[in-house]
Amino acid sequence: MTVRQVYVGKALEIDPEYPLAHWALGLTYEQKGLYEDAINELQKPVMPGGWMIAGLGHAYAIAGQRENALKILEDLIALSKQTYVSAYDVATMHAALNQRDSCLKWLAKAYDEHSVWLPFMGVDPKLKNLHSDPNFGLLLERIGLHLHTKPA
Repeated sequence: MTVRQVYVGKALEIDPEYPLAHWALGLTYEQKGLYEDAINELQKPVMPGGWMIAGLGHAYAIAGQRENALKILEDLIALSKQTYVSAYDVATMHAALNQRDSCLKWLAKAYDEHSVWLPFMGVDPKLKNLHSDPNFGLLLERIGLHLHTKPA
């Protein structure tokens, strides 16, 4: 059990409906490869917002539930025409669907909107499949970062 799981568990004991706790637990399960558990947790928050919707869509995509992920991506883009949705969140959905060009396009939009998530781009596990893409490296350089790599 991770430290995150311990603290999230305590938060859920206090408030079993706390959306951020379910979101954090869902992300934890996703990183552990427990996709069904991740989806189950990420379906629970009823808090509006693109980032929570994108989290569920990302989990669907990496769990191989492509149709569900594409539906959420469609909903997210439609929502972005009515209210603010972070381009970074849309980019992570495209990354999960292995749509590199679209992902990079949305990351460039995230750069233009000064997304608060950009400083984490090089270490965000949701973007790991882009690390070998030279355009991803160029975007990192553009914001003054470099790809985090482990020493040889």
